[in-house]
Amino acid sequence: TVKLPGGERGQIVMAPACEEGTLSMTFRKPSLLRFTHKDYVNSGRYDRAQAIASPILTLKAWQRDMQEAHAAGDWDRFMEIAVAHRQNIIVFGGPGSGKTTYGKTLIDL
Repeated sequence: TVKLPGGERGQIVMAPACEEGTLSMTFRKPSLLRFTHKDYVNSGRYDRAQAIASPILTLKAWQRDMQEAHAAGDWDRFMEIAVAHRQNIIVFGGPGSGKTTYGKTLIDL
């Protein structure tokens, strides 16, 4: 793994992390743009999010607030509450899909 002076990150791997007899070189240039979480919400990235019901018997006030934000599709508020209460947030996607950029929006909440 290497970090270049311009902030680019690189990684070079060989077998068994890639096909025998080959090397894989990946370089990533960081985005210069900084988005807000509201930008993500407004861009439609949450449009297909779906609720998964669970039979929790007793919720704390902040958990009810979070549940209400979820039901209303208020993803900005939902994430604000999650971050404020130090909840685990899993962000996944392929290379270049925006995981780091999105993570920065959550850090700024």
